[in-house]
Amino acid sequence: MATQFMKKFFALDEKITLLDLQQERQRIFKGILDYIGRFRNLSLICYNPIEEERLENICISRMLYEYHPYLENL
Repeated sequence: MATQFMKKFFALDEKITLLDLQQERQRIFKGILDYIGRFRNLSLICYNPIEEERLENICISRMLYEYHPYLENL
């Protein structure tokens, strides 16, 4: 039953992988919230299960450098 549900509502041709998440980065003239939202949406449809801490590290590492000091030690 779960398989049928997934096929019906998650019929994507493209599979998002860890590599795709690592290539996603904040665009220069886009805000931090736009980037976080885009990253979150991609991570939700990621094919591979990834630990939350790993996702946080990837997200922070691909942000513009000016945000790093505020987010690294949270």
